[in-house]
Amino acid sequence: MGNRGYAGLTWNLFDSASVFGNVGLAGSYDPGTGLPGETLHRPLGPPLMVHGALELGYHIGTQHSLSLSLDQGRSPELRLNAETRDNLRLRYGLKF
Repeated sequence: MGNRGYAGLTWNLFDSASVFGNVGLAGSYDPGTGLPGETLHRPLGPPLMVHGALELGYHIGTQHSLSLSLDQGRSPELRLNAETRDNLRLRYGLKF
Protein backbone atom coordinates (compact mmCIF):
# COMPACT_ATOMS: atom_id res chain seq x y z
CA MET A 1 0.00 0.00 0.00
CA GLY A 2 1.08 3.52 -0.70
CA ASN A 3 0.85 6.74 1.22
CA ARG A 4 -2.07 8.41 -0.56
CA GLY A 5 -2.96 11.89 0.70
CA TYR A 6 -6.73 12.61 0.77
CA ALA A 7 -8.62 15.90 1.30
CA GLY A 8 -12.21 16.89 0.63
CA LEU A 9 -15.51 18.42 1.71
CA THR A 10 -18.78 16.83 2.84
CA TRP A 11 -22.26 18.39 2.73
CA ASN A 12 -25.18 17.26 4.86
CA LEU A 13 -28.21 16.54 2.64
CA PHE A 14 -30.66 15.80 5.45
CA ASP A 15 -30.52 14.89 9.12
CA SER A 16 -33.63 13.90 11.05
CA ALA A 17 -33.91 12.31 14.47
CA SER A 18 -33.22 8.86 13.00
CA VAL A 19 -31.75 9.04 9.45
CA PHE A 20 -29.14 11.18 7.71
CA GLY A 21 -27.52 11.60 4.32
CA ASN A 22 -24.29 13.21 3.13
CA VAL A 23 -22.60 13.87 -0.19
CA GLY A 24 -18.88 14.52 -0.60
CA LEU A 25 -16.27 15.59 -3.11
CA ALA A 26 -12.54 15.01 -2.60
CA GLY A 27 -9.19 14.50 -4.24
CA SER A 28 -6.29 12.18 -3.51
CA TYR A 29 -2.62 12.14 -4.46
CA ASP A 30 0.01 9.40 -4.35
CA PRO A 31 3.55 10.69 -4.96
CA GLY A 32 4.77 7.17 -5.81
CA THR A 33 7.99 7.48 -3.84
CA GLY A 34 9.12 3.92 -4.50
CA LEU A 35 12.46 3.34 -6.20
CA PRO A 36 12.40 2.87 -9.99
CA GLY A 37 12.19 -0.82 -10.83
CA GLU A 38 11.00 -1.80 -7.34
CA THR A 39 8.20 -4.27 -8.05
CA LEU A 40 6.97 -4.76 -4.45
CA HIS A 41 6.07 -1.11 -3.82
CA ARG A 42 4.48 0.10 -7.03
CA PRO A 43 1.59 2.61 -6.87
CA LEU A 44 -1.97 1.28 -6.88
CA GLY A 45 -3.74 3.38 -9.47
CA PRO A 46 -3.01 6.80 -10.95
CA PRO A 47 -1.19 9.43 -8.87
CA LEU A 48 -4.13 11.88 -8.91
CA MET A 49 -7.79 10.89 -8.38
CA VAL A 50 -11.07 12.78 -7.92
CA HIS A 51 -13.60 11.18 -5.52
CA GLY A 52 -17.35 11.50 -5.13
CA ALA A 53 -19.23 9.91 -2.23
CA LEU A 54 -22.78 9.30 -1.04
CA GLU A 55 -23.51 8.24 2.55
CA LEU A 56 -26.81 7.16 4.11
CA GLY A 57 -27.05 6.43 7.81
CA TYR A 58 -29.21 5.73 10.83
CA HIS A 59 -28.86 7.26 14.32
CA ILE A 60 -29.00 4.64 17.09
CA GLY A 61 -29.78 6.76 20.12
CA THR A 62 -27.92 10.03 20.73
CA GLN A 63 -24.34 8.68 20.65
CA HIS A 64 -24.30 5.87 18.08
CA SER A 65 -24.84 5.68 14.32
CA LEU A 66 -24.53 3.17 11.51
CA SER A 67 -23.94 4.28 7.91
CA LEU A 68 -23.36 2.86 4.45
CA SER A 69 -21.29 4.88 1.98
CA LEU A 70 -20.39 4.49 -1.66
CA ASP A 71 -17.21 6.21 -2.89
CA GLN A 72 -16.01 6.33 -6.47
CA GLY A 73 -12.51 7.54 -7.33
CA ARG A 74 -11.73 8.48 -10.91
CA SER A 75 -8.57 9.65 -12.63
CA PRO A 76 -9.12 13.25 -13.78
CA GLU A 77 -8.58 12.45 -17.46
CA LEU A 78 -11.50 13.47 -19.65
CA ARG A 79 -12.08 10.16 -21.39
CA LEU A 80 -14.78 7.50 -21.07
CA ASN A 81 -12.48 4.62 -20.12
CA ALA A 82 -10.57 6.52 -17.38
CA GLU A 83 -9.43 4.41 -14.43
CA THR A 84 -11.96 4.17 -11.58
CA ARG A 85 -11.91 2.77 -8.05
CA ASP A 86 -15.13 1.97 -6.16
CA ASN A 87 -15.44 1.49 -2.39
CA LEU A 88 -18.45 0.40 -0.36
CA ARG A 89 -18.13 0.98 3.41
CA LEU A 90 -20.20 0.08 6.43
CA ARG A 91 -19.28 2.38 9.30
CA TYR A 92 -20.14 2.53 13.00
CA GLY A 93 -20.00 5.98 14.59
CA LEU A 94 -19.61 6.96 18.23
CA LYS A 95 -20.16 10.58 19.29
CA PHE A 96 -18.43 11.72 22.48
